[in-house]
Amino acid sequence: MGSAVMRENRIGGRRLAAVLLVLAVLSTTVPDPAWAGDAAKPESPEAGVSTTDYLIERVIARADGMLDRRDVESARLLYRLAASQGSAKAAARLGASYDPGKLEALGVEVQLADAAAAADWYRRAIEGGYPGAKALLARLLADPEKAVEKQPEATAPAASSAAPPGRKGKAFWIQLASLPSTTTAERELVRLKQGLGTLLGTKDLRLQERQPGGRTMFGVQTGPFDDRAEAEAMCEQLKAKRQDCFVVR
Repeated sequence: MGSAVMRENRIGGRRLAAVLLVLAVLSTTVPDPAWAGDAAKPESPEAGVSTTDYLIERVIARADGMLDRRDVESARLLYRLAASQGSAKAAARLGASYDPGKLEALGVEVQLADAAAAADWYRRAIEGGYPGAKALLARLLADPEKAVEKQPEATAPAASSAAPPGRKGKAFWIQLASLPSTTTAERELVRLKQGLGTLLGTKDLRLQERQPGGRTMFGVQTGPFDDRAEAEAMCEQLKAKRQDCFVVR
């Protein structure tokens, strides 16, 4: 992949940044588990498939394999990264990683299930236009043992490659760190996920490329938040955990 991919990363901007770092540690191709229902992932991009989308598919395929091996937390981290880059498919997969029914079928301990989080991610996948997400949400809400408040399903908006799946009006993020390379930024993202995962809950973690003063930097951010007050309240909680942060838009 080397320099050619890195050149595309600089040209393509934010969307590819997080994916490249994840892919750097994914040296093997992991077949999809049976429950995923998709065809096996290609070894190289097919005609008409962008390198960016191909790399995101590789990350999702790796996460699928982790979930199939019951490594739920690692799978969630990769799904979350792919979802933060605009993948509605990853949002649906992340929802499945919280879905009590899915985890039960995989033989995963019930303590790792969270029906509310599953519903939230399924709704994001619906907003992103992912086929099958409505059925997944409907099946989750139809189970009387899953205490999830039923909410109207969102309709899929017009396709847009610029906006990742997410709820409308959420424009505020919290910056947790700013680093000069994707390698160090990705390591920091993983460290923060492990250390602050409980506090962050279902919030996304993402890498955001900026060029202050002409110098490329990669910010590690969590969000999105409904408004600045909500983001600032979370930032105060993070500071109480000795994590520096500030709100960005």
